[in-house]
Amino acid sequence: MASKMQLFSLLLPALLAACGDSGAFDDDDQDVAMSEDESALETPLDATLCLNYCDAKHMIIGCDNRTWHTEPTKGVKPWSYVGWFGNGCTGTLIGSNVVLSAAHCFLTEGTNNFTQGPLSFSLGKSIPPSGGGIGLPGNVCRTPYGTQYISSVTVPDEYDNTSNTVANKAWDYAVVILNDAPVDAEPMPYGYTDWSYLQTEESQSIGYPGTDKIPGTLWDTGRKSFLGRWLNPTDLNLSGVLYVDNDGEGGQSGSPVFYDYTQISGDGSISLEHKLTGVLIGSPVSACQAGQNWAARLVPRTVDRIDTWKVAPNSMTYPRKYKAFTGTEIKPVEPADC
Repeated sequence: MASKMQLFSLLLPALLAACGDSGAFDDDDQDVAMSEDESALETPLDATLCLNYCDAKHMIIGCDNRTWHTEPTKGVKPWSYVGWFGNGCTGTLIGSNVVLSAAHCFLTEGTNNFTQGPLSFSLGKSIPPSGGGIGLPGNVCRTPYGTQYISSVTVPDEYDNTSNTVANKAWDYAVVILNDAPVDAEPMPYGYTDWSYLQTEESQSIGYPGTDKIPGTLWDTGRKSFLGRWLNPTDLNLSGVLYVDNDGEGGQSGSPVFYDYTQISGDGSISLEHKLTGVLIGSPVSACQAGQNWAARLVPRTVDRIDTWKVAPNSMTYPRKYKAFTGTEIKPVEPADC
């Protein structure tokens, strides 16, 4: 697992990112394709005493060291970027009313048919431990940005919800439009990052596991590793997958896979920034047993599609599957509970 000394974390990325995220512009790996066998060779052996826990709902690499986030989330990055879908998945706000998630979250299991609404989304949802709470007694804010409902979902037409191959899972992302914008919310920056930069960073993810954890509770997977990447040689690198060792289980699908870096602004102030570069989608049991969890990677052409569907979700500029939620499939927005 990658680790950095605090001084290195604060200073070196700042120098690299003095004018922004230095990993955002170099396309040096766009013509590089790795096979699954090649990538498996890059996977380090688990140095812990815990065995990987892998089945259809669990992708736990070594010891499960996820931590429950119980602190306030409103305006606190990166927690304020991520929210919970009422159908049990995770999503990241990437526009005023646009959420990025996993395609399979919105298709009925084993089919390519969209699920029916209404489907809710609560940004920054956080449930404290029973009897605990944050701050003064009774001062618990579970939905600081209220609850919105999905008005449309767009997924790549190439995605097949019946296939678990790496080439297919690279398309496992969805652009979700909400029926209103969460008030005072700030979208998470996202985009492509070249591998030469990404492999030096720590892979992070936060989301809402729902198999063994209480539904609607927010968990941090900690600072892990970008183990490898796969670019699809059959589609001119239109799609790709990142291999990470962040733990996951049912409910964390759609979680952001991101890294942080320091940035120096024009006035000399330093800020910690976060960049989403993948969507956690889970992996086949065999890949989990080899120490990998998968994320649909945001390559340049993926970003092009996301940017298009953010503005025009029914656009046919790129092949897509599309569903509009209307009538009783959409509920009125629910205000924040604090």
